Amino acid sequence: MWVAREIEKIRSNLEHCGGEIVDCDYKMSGVKVPVHRKFSLRGQGKGDEQRSAEADVNLFILFSTANKAKDEVYLRQTYSMYKNDLLKGVALGKDRDTIIAFAKKFMLVEYDKTGRVRSVSLNREAWEKALKYAGYLVLLADEEDDLNTALIKFRKREYIEEMIKNFEMHVGGDKTRVWDDDTLDGEVMVWFEALSMHEAFETKVNYLKSTLGIPTGDRDHDKIVELDTERELSHWLQKTSLQNILGHFDAVEYVYLKNKDKNREVDWKTSQSKRDLLFLEKLELLDV
Repeated sequence: MWVAREIEKIRSNLEHCGGEIVDCDYKMSGVKVPVHRKFSLRGQGKGDEQRSAEADVNLFILFSTANKAKDEVYLRQTYSMYKNDLLKGVALGKDRDTIIAFAKKFMLVEYDKTGRVRSVSLNREAWEKALKYAGYLVLLADEEDDLNTALIKFRKREYIEEMIKNFEMHVGGDKTRVWDDDTLDGEVMVWFEALSMHEAFETKVNYLKSTLGIPTGDRDHDKIVELDTERELSHWLQKTSLQNILGHFDAVEYVYLKNKDKNREVDWKTSQSKRDLLFLEKLELLDV
C-alpha cells in the first residue's frame, strides 16, 4: 500500500523525536508529505461507474510513543488473560470464538494426549506484525495545509460520529418514538442526560481498569489475596462490555430462607461475590 511506503520513508526520523510536535496533542509528532496521486472514485449506486482522478493532496503522518505503548499494553493484557484461561482449561463461554481467534493469531499452543492445553507461547512474528504501525495516525486532505488544524478537524468529526453511535446504541437514539417538536425536545434532553451518565461511568470504569492488581506500597493493599482479587476483577472487566457490566448489576435478588428442620436462618444474596463487592467499593457505590 502506498501509504505504508510513505511511512517507511520517514519512520526512523519520526520515531526518534523527529517531526513537528502537535500543539493540540503533545503526545503526537507528525510530518506533512505533499503527494500527487491518482484516485479511483465510485458512487454508492449499483449502476455507478468507476472514475479516476488525479490530485495534489497532503498526507499527514502522525506518531505517538504513548499510543503505541497503550496498544501494546492492551495486547499484553489480552494475551495474559486468554493464556491463563487456556492453561486452566476453563469453559470459554460466550468469549470462545474471540479467544480462539486471538489464540490462532498470536499464540503457539501445544496440547497433551488428552487434548488439554499443555503450554502457550507467543507468536512473535504475528505480534511484531500487529504492532508494526501501532501509534500511527494518517490523515489525507485535499485542502487543509496545516498539521494541527487537520488533526483538530479529524477529532471533531470522530467525536461527533462516536456520540451519534452512542446515542443509537445506549440511549435509544435510533428511534425517536415521538410525533411533535415539543416531545422531541424533551426526549433529546433525556438522551443527553443519559449519555452523560453513561460516559461518566465508562470513564470511571476505564480508570479503574488501569489501577487494579498493581502494588501501591500499602502493606494491607499489597497482600497476595487482595492483589489476586483485584486481578480477578481486572480480568472480568477486560473481557466484559460496559453494557454487560451494567446488566450484571441490573438487579440483585434478596432471598430469605429459613430452615425449619435445623432451626436456623440463612441470608442468601445472589450476584454479590467478593469480586462484585470490590467493584462497587472501588467505584464508591457501596458503603463499607
